[in-house]
Amino acid sequence: MFKTIIPLTGIMLGLLSVAGCGSSNNAASPPPPSQQPIQEDNAAQNGTSQTQDAATQSMMNMDAASGEPLNTSSHQVHGVDSVPGGLSGLDLTRTTNTPWVVSIGTLTNADGTLMFPNLSGSFTVTASGAAVTSWPVGMDQQANGTLTVNFANGNVVYTDPANGATATITSGSYTFSYVANYTWSSMHNWTLVLDTSLAVPSATPLSWTVQRPGGTAHALTLAGYRHVNLVDTRTYTAGSTNTLSIVRTVDGEPLPGTQTPMGVADVDPANPNRAFTNWDYSDNGDAAVWNRYYDATLTYSFGPPVTSITGSLTEEIYITENGVVMGPFTSLSLAHKYLVTSTD
Repeated sequence: MFKTIIPLTGIMLGLLSVAGCGSSNNAASPPPPSQQPIQEDNAAQNGTSQTQDAATQSMMNMDAASGEPLNTSSHQVHGVDSVPGGLSGLDLTRTTNTPWVVSIGTLTNADGTLMFPNLSGSFTVTASGAAVTSWPVGMDQQANGTLTVNFANGNVVYTDPANGATATITSGSYTFSYVANYTWSSMHNWTLVLDTSLAVPSATPLSWTVQRPGGTAHALTLAGYRHVNLVDTRTYTAGSTNTLSIVRTVDGEPLPGTQTPMGVADVDPANPNRAFTNWDYSDNGDAAVWNRYYDATLTYSFGPPVTSITGSLTEEIYITENGVVMGPFTSLSLAHKYLVTSTD
């Protein structure tokens, strides 16, 4: 049923641009002591979450002909789709091709902008799992498995444009799980529900090297849990509708069909059952815990030109620094108080 299989290049994670961003001319000035650990923790967290998201995106950027991931807007490069925006259908059976190299700087959003403008480098992804196609062929697919991100290709660096802090990882790996459900009704009309969950054990934390401008490079470790749920809906009616809607939630919920691992609840007194991400940091004797909940909607309209409209947005960030709870923040309020570029 897949007359034209188009990779999901640049569209699944497009909501990254909704989170707070910014730049500053103060990067050369040492931040006050109260800001320093927050800026370092934030850089390492962004590097971790963005590599998870980049690996997820690359898994879905599979070219139907070769089964290899494409880190470009392949529906434009191949010119196989006459409908603006492309994305006529997906093929989850391609998710079992392994291994592949992710070049971070070539991943783009649906409008052509860089998906991870503050992250550089490359890493290798190894996949395991299976995909099942229902009858009639191609109408529905379910897939599940794991992705292992290996940092053996050289440095992966996150640079915060707001303060100049960097987080660099040069080796090591982590594995996260995914579950996907895809329903195809007709060309350019389909829905994908994709869940990923990353659990980094405290016994084997990720180690980043962090440094602020004018400061000394040192190790920071983090361990914890992050779950991402994506609901992507492609809609096309000739002469009237040509859109892609992305609903993206980042929280501490377990992967569908499981009960553990998961993040933490009882973080927000007004919403005690809301599950938050949970990251524990050790940074030069400073101990911190970050908890985040994020839910947002973004709709692309494939004109041309490509335009996007941000819909609802709910965001809460709590930080416990050496036992002191701070928050809730949004990305914007966190940027104002600590001079950081915070993504989910």
